Amino acid sequence: FYPVRDAGKLEQQRRAEQPRKPVACPAGPKPKGVLWVVVDALRWDAFTPQKYPALGEFAKKATTFERAYAPAHSTFSSFATWLPKLPDEAGIPWTILNVGHLRFQLEVVLGSDIPVLEAGDSCTNEGKRLGELASGLEPGSLALAYFPVTHDPYLCTGPDQSPRQCYDQATDCVAEQLADLYQWAYDNPEWAIIITSDHGESFHEKNVRYHAIALWEEAVRVPLYVRAPGWEQGKVVDTAVSNAWLSGTIGCWLADDSAAFGAADGVLTDSPAPAPFALQGFSVYFGTAHWAIRETAVIDWPYKLIVDRDTDYRQLFDLQADPDESRNLATEQPDRCLLYT
Repeated sequence: FYPVRDAGKLEQQRRAEQPRKPVACPAGPKPKGVLWVVVDALRWDAFTPQKYPALGEFAKKATTFERAYAPAHSTFSSFATWLPKLPDEAGIPWTILNVGHLRFQLEVVLGSDIPVLEAGDSCTNEGKRLGELASGLEPGSLALAYFPVTHDPYLCTGPDQSPRQCYDQATDCVAEQLADLYQWAYDNPEWAIIITSDHGESFHEKNVRYHAIALWEEAVRVPLYVRAPGWEQGKVVDTAVSNAWLSGTIGCWLADDSAAFGAADGVLTDSPAPAPFALQGFSVYFGTAHWAIRETAVIDWPYKLIVDRDTDYRQLFDLQADPDESRNLATEQPDRCLLYT
C-alpha cells in the first residue's frame, strides 16, 4: 500500500497547488458544528429510505439529493479531492470517528497523526456507540465519521454468501449504527449532519466487479443527505450534484471561506442550480509510485461523457433516457463530445 499512500499524497499536492477561485458563501444560519458521515463504497441504491425506515425518518428532517456523485471512484482520490488541505491547516478543529476496521484507509491518504476516536463496530456489537461519541464533540469543529465496513471484503459471516449478500449485510450494520446517530441529531438540531460516500461499488454490471475501474454509475453515484440549520426539511433534490462541493459548504460554515480546504469547485445548497462537474478515474500502478488520471468524466445532466485519457475512447450517455448506460451516443453526437472536452 505504500505506492497508494504516495499516490494519495501526490493527488493532495496536485489539488492544493491548483489555483482555486473561492465561491461566494451563501447567506443563512451557520451550524454549531459539522458531523460528516462517509460510508465507504456505498451505492446510491443500497441505502434508501424505502429499505431503512430509520433513514426515512431522518430524511424527513433533511435534504435528500437523489442524483449525487462522488468526485472519483476510489477512497484515496475522493478524500484527496475533498481535503487537499486538512482542516487543522485551515484553523478548523477536527477529529475522526472510526467505526470498525480498515482504519489504514484514512491513514493512507490523510496521515497517521490525525485525532481518532474509535467507535464500536455494529457488526460485533463491541465498543462505544456512535451517538455516544458524538455527544462529546466540540462546538465549531468538524467530525468525520468513517465506516469502512462496506469496503470489500465486507466482513462476511457466512461461508456461502455471495459478495453482494455480504455487502448488503455490511450495509445493514451501518444502518444500525446510524440509527443510533439519528437520535443524537434530533437532540442537537443546531449541528449539521452529512451522510454520503466516497464512491460506489460494482457487482458485475457491465462485467465489472469492485470499483476504481471505470466511471460508470455503479462506481460513482452515491447517497447524499444533509440536515443543516436553515436548510429545507424533507426536500428531495433531483438536480445532479457533486459531493465534492461539500468541501466548499463546510468551509463556509466553519471558516467563512469556501476555499478553506484548498478546494473551491462549488458550494452545495439545498437549492442547487444545474451545473456541469467533472469526475476523475485514477489508476495506481503497484510496485511504483506512479499515479495517473486514466479516465475523466463530465456530467451535464442528463448527459455524461467519459473519456479514456490513454486511448481517447469516448462514451456519451443520456442518463435520463438510458440510466443503465447501455447505449453509447458518442458517434451519433460528436459535437456534444467536443463541447465537454
